[in-house]
Amino acid sequence: MEKIEGRENSFEEKEESHMLYHGSSSEFLDELSPKNERIRDRNEGPMVFATPDKAFATMFLGPRPDDSWSAKGNCNGVYYILISDEERYREEDKGGIIYGFPNEGFIQTQNKGMKAEWASAKAVTPTATEKYSSALQAMLESGVQVYFVDATTLGQFKKMQKNPEKTMRMLQGMSSENKKLGINSRSFQGEQRADGS
Repeated sequence: MEKIEGRENSFEEKEESHMLYHGSSSEFLDELSPKNERIRDRNEGPMVFATPDKAFATMFLGPRPDDSWSAKGNCNGVYYILISDEERYREEDKGGIIYGFPNEGFIQTQNKGMKAEWASAKAVTPTATEKYSSALQAMLESGVQVYFVDATTLGQFKKMQKNPEKTMRMLQGMSSENKKLGINSRSFQGEQRADGS
């Protein structure tokens, strides 16, 4: 496995067009299995979730802030995450692994979760891995706009998150870690569309 800028990489660039990615803080799993602890819909049951977008997968590395202290989504093609406990997140950030596998056996889930999610009710075996020493750094490098906010701001954001115009306006009014650090800062300009959870 080759080491690249704080991460170990076994992905072949040629294979990535049909790859799905799953971000996890669990190290070097031989198999990813559907689990009961994170069920998005009772009728659907346990699933393994993945995405064709590696940037989206980075949002699931490292600490898993639950919905009480985070919000994530996509606005005009730009992923974002708001985290209301910066100290806790940084303290718990030990990085993680992005697992890659072919999209066979997965279905796109149109009306559940975020539009970039694919799901499988069966266990999958990774064919590639990429280890990151920091989830925060992985998100920044992938262009995910990261915002550390207070609990009040997070609460206000969640109330308007389903409204694309208000989501974009609020995001534009905040300063991301990307902008502060000069790492892949992106604009939310364009046609107003939002997808979030």
